[in-house]
Formats: sequence, C-alpha cells, structure tokens
Amino acid sequence: MQRSNLLKYSIIGMVTLLLSLTFSFSSPHFIEDSNPADSLYISGKIHYDRYYPFIKYKNNFVEWTNVQSVSHFYEALKNSNHKKVRVLHIGDSHVQADIFTGYIREHMQDIFGAGGRGFIFPYAAAGTHSAYDYRSYYTGAWSGIRNIQNNEMHDMGLTGATVWTSDPNATLRFTFQYETLRPSFRKVKIWCKKGIQSFDMKIKYNLLDDEIFVKTNSDSSCSYVSCIIPAASENFEISMFASDSLQTGFECYGVEFETDENKGVEYSSVGINGAGFNHLLHENLFEQQLRDYQPDLVIVDMGANDYYLGGLDWNDFENNLVRIVDNIKEACPETSIILSCSQDIYRRGMNVIGTQNHAQIIKKVSGDRNCAYYNYFKVAGGQYSMYQWRKYGLANRDFVHLSAAGYYVKGSLIVNGILNSYLRYLGSNNTNIDTEKDMISNLPDSIFSLKDSILVETYSIENDTSKLKLYYKVKSGESVSSIAKKYNVTVFDIKDWNDLNSNYLKIGQLLVLYVNKPKPAPVNKKAATTKTAPGIIKYKVKYGDTMWGIATKYGVTMTQIRTWNNMKNNNIVPGKILIIKK
Repeated sequence: MQRSNLLKYSIIGMVTLLLSLTFSFSSPHFIEDSNPADSLYISGKIHYDRYYPFIKYKNNFVEWTNVQSVSHFYEALKNSNHKKVRVLHIGDSHVQADIFTGYIREHMQDIFGAGGRGFIFPYAAAGTHSAYDYRSYYTGAWSGIRNIQNNEMHDMGLTGATVWTSDPNATLRFTFQYETLRPSFRKVKIWCKKGIQSFDMKIKYNLLDDEIFVKTNSDSSCSYVSCIIPAASENFEISMFASDSLQTGFECYGVEFETDENKGVEYSSVGINGAGFNHLLHENLFEQQLRDYQPDLVIVDMGANDYYLGGLDWNDFENNLVRIVDNIKEACPETSIILSCSQDIYRRGMNVIGTQNHAQIIKKVSGDRNCAYYNYFKVAGGQYSMYQWRKYGLANRDFVHLSAAGYYVKGSLIVNGILNSYLRYLGSNNTNIDTEKDMISNLPDSIFSLKDSILVETYSIENDTSKLKLYYKVKSGESVSSIAKKYNVTVFDIKDWNDLNSNYLKIGQLLVLYVNKPKPAPVNKKAATTKTAPGIIKYKVKYGDTMWGIATKYGVTMTQIRTWNNMKNNNIVPGKILIIKK
C-alpha cells in the first residue's frame, strides 16, 4: 500500500513537537498498602483535569459483549500488588511519540504501582525520532528498517523496527530525561537475535567506567538476554563486543526496562509513524516475541493510515484486523485485547468519513472475536469534533495529530475509560457494557479540577492580542485555499472564522481574517516572568496556562511546582504568581 500522508505529517509535525517540548508528568503517588481491588480506592482515582463540552464523558467506557474478554486483565489489576501486570499498546505515529501513552503509563503506575518503563528502541539508528522521555544515539555503522518498509532480509518483532550492524565497535546509547526512568527499573532486557554469530555486549550506565558483560548465545529459545544494573540511570549504553571469531554481527529489536519485583504495572507502547494493520502483519517475530513478553492486555490502537488516502477495501481492512487478533490469541490465549479507533480527522479540508467505519468495525470484530473495544471516535466527540479540538487548542493544524495538551486529554480519557469499566467490573464481574444503553448517569463536579473555569481559560482568537483582524473582499478566481496561503492561515481557520460549511466563495464576499501582527521593534518591557533571588523565577499565570505546560516550559515537574508553592493540586487561575526554582 502507498505510504499515507499521515507519515509525512508524523515526520514533520511530531519531530518538531518532540524537539521543541520537554514533557514532565507528575511524580507517582502510589501507596504500597493501597488495595487495587477496592472500589472506593478506584473511584477516588477517576479524575479529569479539564472539562470540554464536546467530549462524551458519560460514554467513557471500555466496552464488551462478553465479560470474559476483559476478565484476565481486570483480575490481574486486582492482584497487581502481588503479580506484575504487563500491557502492550500497539499503534502508529500517535503512539511512537509516547506522549499520551506516557501519560497512561504514569497514571496507571500511580494507581497500581510501577512495574517497568517497558520497551524503548534505538530509533536514531533506524532513521526516525524517539519518544518524549528519551533520546537515542549511535556510533559506528548501523542500518535499520521499520514495518512500513519492504523487508525480506531481516526479522522484525513487537516494536515494529529492527537495527543491525556488522561493526564490532558500534554502540547504541540512550539518554533519559530527568526522573523519567525510575531508579527501581533495574532489570534490562535486550531483545535481539541470539546465537554463535551474534556479537556479545558490554553494558555501561550512569557514564561510569563499570561494565556488565552480556553474552548473546545462551538460551536461544528466548527472544532476549537480560541483566540487572545497580540502579536505573539517565544514561545507558550498549557496546558491541566480538568475543569470538564466529561473531559477525548484531540485530536488535528493542530494549525493555522493568523492576526486578513481581508487582505493579509495566506499560509498553510500540508505534511506528505511518503504520497500518497491513504493516503490523509484516512483523514475522510478532507471535514468538508476544509469547515471551506475556502481556495481560494488548491494545490495538491504529488503522487510520489504512484509509486516510481513501480507496480502501473495507473487507480487507476488517480481515487484516481479524488476522491481527487471531495472531495475538494464538500466541497468548488468555490475554485480554482492547481494540481502539481513530477520532475524527480531516484531509485537505474534507472530513475523513472512514473514522466512522473504523469505529463500527472494531465493535463488530470485538464481538466476533471476544475482545473488548474502546470507541474513542465517539468519546472524543464524534464526527466534525476535530474542529472543536482545534478551537480549544488541542489539535494541530493538520487536523490529524494533536497538540501536547490534546494528547494529555486523550491519555486522560483512556485511563479513565479503563477505570470506569474496571469499577463496573468490581461491582459485578458478570456485567456487559454497551454505551448505546449504558452511560454514567451523573458526573460529579469533583472529578473535574477546572470544570467551570475552562470557559474562562479557553483560547479565543478575538481576544488574542498577537492577531490583527482584517476584512477581505473575495476577488475573481480566488478560493479559500489561495486566500489561506496568501495570509499564512489554514482553510480550516477561514471556514471557522466565517461559519462556512463548504469551500464555495462568491465574488465580493466579505471574509473575516485574523493574521499575525507585525513584530514591533525591540523595546524594554516587563515580561510575564520576572527574576527575583538567583535561581528563583516568579511566573504570573496567564489565560490558557496549565501546570503541565508551565512545568514543560521550565523543565521541572508539576510535583516540584506544587511543593515550591505549597499547593495541594494542579489547579491554577489567571493572575496567580508561581515560584519556579532553577
């Protein structure tokens, strides 16, 4: 299949996002004696930071027609204090960046305990970007391939990518952002091709001279080799080492970090820009590695790349999804599976109606193959809701990918969807859930941090002092697209500002445009951020600010900001002065 334009948006938009932002999630608050099977404990963890009127919070459930489809996963959560729970979240560009899945990981570990970071990958050696919380580097001669590319020479597994080298001096290195890799994630598994022809490895951590020697020719039936490091570190390096003349190369499928304790949640996210169902089926080691990983839950969260360009045979789409589900069940018969779908998206100003078909097909396949499903299309607002996501600053200009704040909202919806259904399961493990019939009857205001103030903090272009309001008269031969290009705005912007339902314009029609004001000459003026004592900044909260955004801006955590300002939660209001220590 021709590579989708989503891949282009992924490479440009997501790389820009990753290079420009540093994400800091709040530190975990898991208490060791918490009871993960206690309904009161779980209900107290259901919480949204923001209320958006277009999101269907009352429908936010994982759904199923047979409770056996989720019982393995939810029973595992009940016992997460005594046995590790593994989750594998498979997706495309939205998942490769790991922004919303990173949010899910942090909050599931906040509730059920931290069992591991899960998979990472040396993406730099494969020619693509890493996730939000780490960067990868390499030295020496490496080659790589991803599941969206033709691959006949090299094996490929769960991560959807493979890198290889014949250079005995080559290295792979990972640097993690501060505090994102927990010290307890000491067990390292390197998923690789094993045998007498594979290089052995030397592991270095924390930039120390100490090395751990790892052989690759032991227990060839297992997909990985493992070692324990004294403590997880922000720097981790794998060096090739030819200890025998028969060793001629090394092939890597990913690296996994977890605790050496059998409890908590390990949440692995594996996504490839531009990937669809057909690409996932290219992974010839998928079933073998899935058996070795032994997930309690697999989330299949992709498919939009299959139909984004149009011209898709929907029978093929459904059949590919069925094959994926059957492969998972063949490898791990007890594993629970949740099928998810895309939210509303657009292409060249036109609504992609395939998202509705996608939602219908995952519901059908989940019933036919005894899976659960998450109707993210419906929960996120349904058809045409992407306009609202964009209006509230939650979506990018491509009307496909989300902004940082948008992915934060998406992660929150999925976490709470899982918890809402888990709460129902704890109440009666024979209950089926169908949001066509079942809804949350009452949403208490207490589950929203800022339900009322969202209308105050919502971005309004009319009040944006950086924009200049213009009135433009349409001339002969002009189109919405040409006018948008002329003023460096988008077609969606013009249609939204002028309540246009189509791209049709009349000669002489008057349009409202909001364009960037010319930048004034530099002047000395007091900024919103003022410095006081050395290393201390006073920041005045503006409309639209969030604790997460402020923490991201200054490279600190939300927990640190709360501590410095004696705050009990993340609630902030315009005008509040926050102390930031640098």
